Amino acid sequence: MVYSERFPLSFDATYLGKLQLQHTRPKVLLPRLHSLRLDGESLSAMFKEKGYVCSSLTPPSLRSLYLTGSISRALGPQIQGAFKHVKHLCMRGPSHRHDLKELHRFPPLIKLELSLDQTAIPLAFSEMGRFDELTELEVMCSKSYREGEPEQGDYKSRFPSLQRLKVSAPLTCLTKFLPSIASTAIVNVDIEVKESTSFDDVQLMLGALCSRNAETLTHLSLAVDEPNINNPRKNPVPTTRFRDFVADILSCPHLVHLDLSIYGQIFSMTDSDVVAMQDAWPQLEHLSIGCNYYTSTTKSKARPTRPSVHTLVTLAENCTALSTLRLETRNVTKTDLQKLRTRLAKCGGPLQGSLRRIGLAASDRSDTFTIADAKGLARILQEMFPGLEGVREYRRRRRREETRSQESIWYDGHGYRDSTNLLEAFDDVWPPRY
Repeated sequence: MVYSERFPLSFDATYLGKLQLQHTRPKVLLPRLHSLRLDGESLSAMFKEKGYVCSSLTPPSLRSLYLTGSISRALGPQIQGAFKHVKHLCMRGPSHRHDLKELHRFPPLIKLELSLDQTAIPLAFSEMGRFDELTELEVMCSKSYREGEPEQGDYKSRFPSLQRLKVSAPLTCLTKFLPSIASTAIVNVDIEVKESTSFDDVQLMLGALCSRNAETLTHLSLAVDEPNINNPRKNPVPTTRFRDFVADILSCPHLVHLDLSIYGQIFSMTDSDVVAMQDAWPQLEHLSIGCNYYTSTTKSKARPTRPSVHTLVTLAENCTALSTLRLETRNVTKTDLQKLRTRLAKCGGPLQGSLRRIGLAASDRSDTFTIADAKGLARILQEMFPGLEGVREYRRRRRREETRSQESIWYDGHGYRDSTNLLEAFDDVWPPRY
């Protein structure tokens, strides 16, 4: 039996330790084992079993190891070479500083996943830097309930082979860690900024990463949590020119996936900004840009500039592989509808067939977003982009996949607002695809 990385074998390690003791000579119990999940406490107890031979659980086929709980007591010198074939290590806990200091006992890793106590982040970055062959790194930080400041770490240039990065951490750590990444071959980046205090620092951090990997970056996701402000009621929500924020991202010509989710920040975007995106990213497949103007403590009265629905149509037409488009537009008037009808008559048929999902208003703005004729707009868009899906198809897919997509805010909980009416109209003007 071969166990996949997606479904690793999980068991009580002490049980297998006792099972192995029944044999008169060392034996590999699972010679084709690929992935193994162990609890740290069970692992520690397992090595206390007299006569237990570690090799019975660590055959040469073992490549992925998942450790949960406290593991510092288990990962001692006695198993220095036990996991010499492992290339993927996942430590969930969260791991504390004592666990992290045991990372040096593992062989050169290709993929590493860590859940950390916030105070251990600097130390973790130092210890992870030992793996020069690391190509995938995932670091998820949980808020610390311990007192004291984080330990000092080594933020020297590391990770020369890194290709995929997923990290969730406070901004103060990210601004030190991300610029220190030496790799110039990063393909996929997923960043969640916690405890943000300065949007300027977010821009600088993102700029350093994009400029170094401009020729390789294809996937970028950035989520910025609600800002941590001393007097939020006295601080208005700032407005940022979208072109300034994405200046470094526009230098990445091979981008196919861009997802920006910003809390407590307003983007002012013009039609020319959208044109710049279509020129910079001709291979784009997924585009989702949203900012939440409303935080738990403050509301904004700002009225930022937004692009027209005509420009979004042009974007989708020129980016022929685009399947998901979420971008806030101005309110759609009768004049806009007439211009779209004229354009449809001139083109005489579909503009592209890849577009599946479209959203014109974020959830926090859906109650003020208006469309002069939602069904009329749906009919026009369906003729331009015959692959567009409405609410019905979305819900069928969600049930089939048994997951709740991030795009659910486009479809659920908006009542009879125009943003929802548009999507429901897709079901009425075009037969469902089965």
